[in-house]
Amino acid sequence: MIDEKTAAWRLAQELRQWQEFGLEKAISTATNQLSLLNTTLEQQKQAIATLVHLQKIGITEAEIGQLVKLIGGWNSTATPRSRQWRQHDSKWFRTSIII
Repeated sequence: MIDEKTAAWRLAQELRQWQEFGLEKAISTATNQLSLLNTTLEQQKQAIATLVHLQKIGITEAEIGQLVKLIGGWNSTATPRSRQWRQHDSKWFRTSIII
């Protein structure tokens, strides 16, 4: 059996540990959210760079719009397996145009 002072001390330590764990979890969650945001921003930057490049090589905004609709149609009607391949193909397309 432990005395009240020891029990209170252990409880205080336990509460501190829980508080630290909660803070670590909050930091981890925020870090993950920032990482996702960074990924999204990088994808947007790449998309903008691709659009600028397409315009530089003479493709009109209307043609770019048609291309976006075409690729968007592939992604919305595809099964999960074929969607994965089409995303891969669109990456190839984006890379091949930039080169």
